[in-house]
Amino acid sequence: MYVRTPSESSAENFVDEGDHSSPVPPADGKFPPFTKRYFTEWRVKNGQEFGAKNQYILEHTNRLFVIGVTPEHEIFCKKTNEKDSVDLTQEEKKNVKIVNVEWHDTIKDIQVSGKRKRGAFESNPKSEICTITRNDGEKFKFKACVNGNIIETNSLLTENPNLIQEFPYEDGFLCIVMVKPHNLAMVMKKLISECGKFDGKDFVGGSKRLGDQSSKRERSENENDD
Repeated sequence: MYVRTPSESSAENFVDEGDHSSPVPPADGKFPPFTKRYFTEWRVKNGQEFGAKNQYILEHTNRLFVIGVTPEHEIFCKKTNEKDSVDLTQEEKKNVKIVNVEWHDTIKDIQVSGKRKRGAFESNPKSEICTITRNDGEKFKFKACVNGNIIETNSLLTENPNLIQEFPYEDGFLCIVMVKPHNLAMVMKKLISECGKFDGKDFVGGSKRLGDQSSKRERSENENDD
């Protein structure tokens, strides 16, 4: 069962009642963002083929997936000319601002209720969730990235769309998707870790796999240093 808890970010509000663990504070007393502590970051395999390149998927153990925009997305570094996309100049990158988020008609008035999340929108990786407008007028479309039910869009972006740029992994997320238990393995097969080293094909637990991969990478780096 999922309950609301007071917090600054909607993505942090969904917690499992059975999870009462309290992480040990780091030496400096400052915790990293909630999404960095309790979520595993993924990307969509072949996301560039349907416009989902450089969108992040944050997986929580309670089957909630937070969808957002990475700082590497072309909305922050590319512009379209008559033929293709070209890099923004350094000066242009400094001046980039997000000025509007327009939710797709299928989810703009979404209202979810009850344990079964009645009213949620059933999505697939290619489902369009919103169009985001940059201050130069160029528009970019964003996708749901996973099969599931969209249970919340980020209402903060209506008043302050530039949160996507300022706090992409916190208050700047796009939406929250709940995946049904019987669909979880299928969803994970379509994802690849944010570092691009492995995918979720043999998914057991994303956080564990990511930790294992990080350890292997660190050992390899240490051996090379020797």
